[in-house]
Amino acid sequence: GQFEDEPFAPADQPRTDPEATDRHTELKDNLAEAASLAKGHNQAGSLAPGFIKWLELLGSSPAEIRMGRVLQHAERALKLAAAVAEEMSGDDALSKLNDNSRNLVVLLEALPIAHWALVNFDPALARRVPQLSDPETLRVPGISVGDIHITIQKSVVAGVITAETGSHILEMNEGLDKEPDARREKRWWETVKNLPKAILAKLWDAKVKLLATQAIVLAGRWLVANETYVLRLFADNPTMISLIRQLVDWLSKLPIIGG
Repeated sequence: GQFEDEPFAPADQPRTDPEATDRHTELKDNLAEAASLAKGHNQAGSLAPGFIKWLELLGSSPAEIRMGRVLQHAERALKLAAAVAEEMSGDDALSKLNDNSRNLVVLLEALPIAHWALVNFDPALARRVPQLSDPETLRVPGISVGDIHITIQKSVVAGVITAETGSHILEMNEGLDKEPDARREKRWWETVKNLPKAILAKLWDAKVKLLATQAIVLAGRWLVANETYVLRLFADNPTMISLIRQLVDWLSKLPIIGG
């Protein structure tokens, strides 16, 4: 029931349940219509190829999502779509645009909603969002190293992670305050985040499958007790914040967690 650092863990697989399929279909429908309206449009014509490529990367079902590329492509497409939508509407009211342009602007504004509805719902996708940043740029969460050390030690005592894993993480940070090393520091922060990610993934899977094993109860109690810590650790990631809050809300309603 303990969570360990697993460098060779199998790759995540996207959710394929009916709700995930509905969100996947909604995004694809919006993209297909937006691509059709953008094609040949004097202001938005450049968006059509990007939308068509996005559709291809999404596949015909959630199981076929190209997770290695779809989020990066979506990020670029959404930025371009937002810029074009702003340019098309300008200072004019939406009602002053012709039917084709008006419908397209509405679709361009709806695309990010449909995209994040799918990503936020699926931890396999959500966990990849931080990887969109420049890999050479260190993103330090809004939490101190001291808080992390204390939480790791408490997690070992609580039995949520193994003593070996706790020692490994603490040792990775030794000496960084005296001899800064950007690459080592980045690896350490990523490792620190990987443990809560594993716990969140396990809890989300339990929520979907309505599981209540001893390991799930242990993980659930850990998240409820450390909610503030985990929220601060992922303060730069709105997707993870949403996932954490959904799980805590679900856990708070389970008598077995509070018992």
